Amino acid sequence: GRLWCTNGTEPVFSWDGTSTQTIVGAPLGKHIGAFRNRVWLGNIPGQLTRVRGSGENDGTDWNLFVPGKSTTAVSVDLSGTNDGRVVTCLMGEYQNAFYMGRGDDLYNLSGYDRRDFTLRKVSDEVGCIEPKSVQEKNNSLRWLSKRGVEKMTGPAIERVSDPIRPTIDEIIQASGNTFAKTFTSQSDFTGGSAKLSPSGPNSAISATISPGNLVPSSYTVLDDSASDFAS
Repeated sequence: GRLWCTNGTEPVFSWDGTSTQTIVGAPLGKHIGAFRNRVWLGNIPGQLTRVRGSGENDGTDWNLFVPGKSTTAVSVDLSGTNDGRVVTCLMGEYQNAFYMGRGDDLYNLSGYDRRDFTLRKVSDEVGCIEPKSVQEKNNSLRWLSKRGVEKMTGPAIERVSDPIRPTIDEIIQASGNTFAKTFTSQSDFTGGSAKLSPSGPNSAISATISPGNLVPSSYTVLDDSASDFAS
């Protein structure tokens, strides 16, 4: 009975047709979906390969408990390691499973609650690059991957966009590729460019003025002679 919204920047919120509610505690995922009476979020800062599910029948419950109950919130890691390949698509439910895609691979989640949720890799060659392209038609799921428009019927995946390949290739090239790295410490920030410095003529960016953030640097110089101005 509510519409659930996210954009990866502002807090997640819901709308019941009359008023909105900010969902305190929900991760700032860029992608959102629904499966088994839970709200699901993906492409979460600091948890790029992880998909999070709310409590059952409660989109406001995001507290993870280990061990938890069958109805409590869920956390699923697609790759088992933060490999930089970001979750790009929460594709929705198809044939009794919830499909999720990254740039180069595809997964589905089946089961009914925390006791039997099972993650399976569907393809290590075909991924999803545009979540809004996902549509079900005539009992087949269709979406855009790096190789074109895909059509899944049952377990089989085939590319169906070859007749319009030049047009589709332009769309794919415009979408670009996504790869991310998470910085978690001050040493991560200062380990980049050798020109990072809080002050001086070569210090465009500083990682130490505000630890944990990259901020513009500044310096002061006094021009008090003709040669200073001429240089």
